[in-house]
Amino acid sequence: MIRRALLFSLGQRYLAFALQLGTSMAMARLLTPTEAGIYSLAAVAVTVGHVIRDFGVGDYLVKEREITPEKVRAAFTVTTLFAWATALVFLGLAPVLAAAYGEPGVATVLHVLSLNFVLIPFGSTATALLFRQIRFDTVFWVQTTSLAVGSATTVGLALAGWSYLSPAVGAVASVLTTVALLLWVNRAHVLVRPTTRGLRGVLRFGGTLTLARLAEELSEKSPDFIVTALLGFHAGGVWGKAGTLLTSFQDFVTTAVAKVATPVLARLDGGDGPGATGAAGTNELWPAFERAAQMLFLLQCAFFAWLLVCAPEVVAVLFGPQWTEAVVVVQAGAVGGMLWAPCGLANAVLTARGHAREQLQVNLVYGALLAAAVGTGASVSLAAAAVLLQGRGAGAHRAHAACAAPAAGFRHAAAAAGAGAFGCGGAGRRGAWRQAPPEAAARWTRPRC
Repeated sequence: MIRRALLFSLGQRYLAFALQLGTSMAMARLLTPTEAGIYSLAAVAVTVGHVIRDFGVGDYLVKEREITPEKVRAAFTVTTLFAWATALVFLGLAPVLAAAYGEPGVATVLHVLSLNFVLIPFGSTATALLFRQIRFDTVFWVQTTSLAVGSATTVGLALAGWSYLSPAVGAVASVLTTVALLLWVNRAHVLVRPTTRGLRGVLRFGGTLTLARLAEELSEKSPDFIVTALLGFHAGGVWGKAGTLLTSFQDFVTTAVAKVATPVLARLDGGDGPGATGAAGTNELWPAFERAAQMLFLLQCAFFAWLLVCAPEVVAVLFGPQWTEAVVVVQAGAVGGMLWAPCGLANAVLTARGHAREQLQVNLVYGALLAAAVGTGASVSLAAAAVLLQGRGAGAHRAHAACAAPAAGFRHAAAAAGAGAFGCGGAGRRGAWRQAPPEAAARWTRPRC
């Protein structure tokens, strides 16, 4: 079951990567860095809004031990209220942000992207339940089809001269396709009647988790706002284009593994099935998780090592000569990617175990470090911002691993299976063994250095 789900999840991510890579290559030649920067700034703001829109409902539906129709209706009600409220906030925020950056196009893009907040609740609940049921085959073709429609719309409109509006309209087309397909395969969970009963449980679960993720998103996206404010839309476009390469591993590999790991780890916690072992049994699930974390560690190190060496050629082939300024940003990010590789599944483990408060604490410190680093660097140059960001960011990722260990002993299964398994994860192993099966604890605590 786990292997099949992981294959579909990775397959969907790989196809998504191919589609988005092709779209990115085309758009890099159809839009100037300044046009890309205008869209990127608005898109980053909307990404932060999506954390509030979701309010942890997806994770609630995946992790909750017993799901009833009443809980599904409560989850749909919460996500709809927050999504529509977020849409109104962005409609009001659009002219303010446009005035702050002196670019009316930012407001236009925000108005278009706000439509997604109205549409997404009709698909998010149904998708979360598909993840809970580990129906990754259905998720595979729904998300792949939606992304294909969005990519075709984006490129087609860019060719027609829609400039920075083309990716915004493409995003809306993708969400519309998702909702339409889910109406076909899971209609009962798309058209859900709102309710006022059971809201407290959803709100209690989502409150701290949303604050933690909001802090994480703000810390990760604040460099885009800072770079654009200090260096202009051209530099912001270059920064964003480099970011598409640097986040590609996280988006298309780590996220695929995490989507399978979260429901599996919830089962290890006794969230589904008999006792505390889950339907498949602890002895089967723990080694599978450990192997996945080890493989993820190796893949991430290999990917970023390759990107560090081949950055000039990769940028030239993918984006063309007008994006050569992105090379130094990509190289700095590749070094950072190798340094935080041991923490790849840290957030997935914390979420599965319900340690949202620890996530919030670490993300607040992490965000402050990153904002200070980028602000200091961007006052000098784009390259300085990139170098300082990765220096502070790598340290913050390690702190992410170390700070949460006392409160979330299980949390360092990811770090232990990654860094610890390869020789340097003593603190991680001490955190992991307390709630791991005895045989896994023995492997992680065995001397390896």
